[in-house]
Amino acid sequence: MVAYTPTFWSRSFTTWRLKVLGTPGQGVFNDFVSVVAKLFDVPIALVSLVRADDVVFIGNAGMPEADIVPREDSMCSVAI
Repeated sequence: MVAYTPTFWSRSFTTWRLKVLGTPGQGVFNDFVSVVAKLFDVPIALVSLVRADDVVFIGNAGMPEADIVPREDSMCSVAI
């Protein structure tokens, strides 16, 4: 079960207000995570946005097959 806390709704509104609603693979974020992956010598680096029902990887280095996953299946849901 996904908990929709006031903090979640505040973050969701902020992403909507900033017009960063979660299009997978945005260029600037892909560039950023590619640099981070090289800098830390790791195979995967991601920037993700947690939405009401899913998680969108707007920056993705190392997991090209993953762009959107159900929220309940994501690591972000566990961390939040």
